[in-house]
Amino acid sequence: MPSGAPPSRTLIRHGCAVPPPPREGLGSALIGDLLAFLKDAGFRAGRLMYVKGNPQSAAFWTKNGFTPTGVETDGGGYTIVIMQREL
Repeated sequence: MPSGAPPSRTLIRHGCAVPPPPREGLGSALIGDLLAFLKDAGFRAGRLMYVKGNPQSAAFWTKNGFTPTGVETDGGGYTIVIMQREL
């Protein structure tokens, strides 16, 4: 477990213990680095999906330059919104 992370507030994601984000831009920096890597690799756009009705996800991805494509799909009990950002 990361030092200083209260056990009751530590999340497990993809097998890693991660403390709650401090909202200092780390997520946006990681996304920026990933998109730069994809652009250098020849990709023209980045595409992602999030669960509709999650305003935090919508705000995060919008802040990072993604816009809804207009495509929504059934996620088996929830709706998936597709977003894209040109690189």
